[in-house]
Amino acid sequence: MNCKAVQTRLSAYLDRELSGEELLEMRAHLFDCNDCSQEEKELRMLKAMLGGFEAPETPPGLESRLRARVLGASREERPFWSPRSMIGAFALVAASSMLATLALLTFGQQSAGVAPAKSPNVASDVQRDQAYSTGLDATEGAPLITWADYAGR
Repeated sequence: MNCKAVQTRLSAYLDRELSGEELLEMRAHLFDCNDCSQEEKELRMLKAMLGGFEAPETPPGLESRLRARVLGASREERPFWSPRSMIGAFALVAASSMLATLALLTFGQQSAGVAPAKSPNVASDVQRDQAYSTGLDATEGAPLITWADYAGR
């Protein structure tokens, strides 16, 4: 066990909250390491000093006064438009405008009689994609779209 691990578990060691194996490892390290042993002594003294103090009594009605003050402050200080609500409103407007644009584009294509673009030879496209996915070069190095294909469109 190293010094960092010992120092993070030192309070649990003093409160006897460690398992048997961890307890033995801690004792062995504290026996060998002067720095950790000194830290353990200082923490033990601090716990003993603090343990001698009695907890002060809370004044009657403190909880209800605190609750009222906290709830009142949170209602008064909260702005109408918080950053979170503004982000939500922006997202709603953006999504609405995208849907409206999509609807207009779809309606415009249908009313103009524009058919969706289709591949001229679906079977060859599927065959090419299957060959490519298996590692074969179905085009044998030729470009997929030639200049003649591009000019013909």
